[in-house]
Amino acid sequence: MAKHKHDHSHDHNHQHVKADFDIKVDIEDISSVKKRLTITVPKETVKSGIDSAYRNLKATASLAGFRKGAVPRGVLQAKFGESVEADVSGRLVEQSYTEA
Repeated sequence: MAKHKHDHSHDHNHQHVKADFDIKVDIEDISSVKKRLTITVPKETVKSGIDSAYRNLKATASLAGFRKGAVPRGVLQAKFGESVEADVSGRLVEQSYTEA
């Protein structure tokens, strides 16, 4: 592991992990039993995940006034936006945590 100094008051070891899906995981040794993970996800990866989630949702969503598979993305975003973003974020974090 490489040794780094940062703006905060203690020295610690870091390990950089590059996942297959362009997520960077920085593992910081706080103590012998405590670690801090910093996960950096490129916006293209997040956008791709969100686009994929909306495509899947569009194919299965049934909303009054729209045929199945024909709900506009804007309507899906208004109704399910927070949930979709939380789901995508959770999956990306879970994938990166598994890699770490």
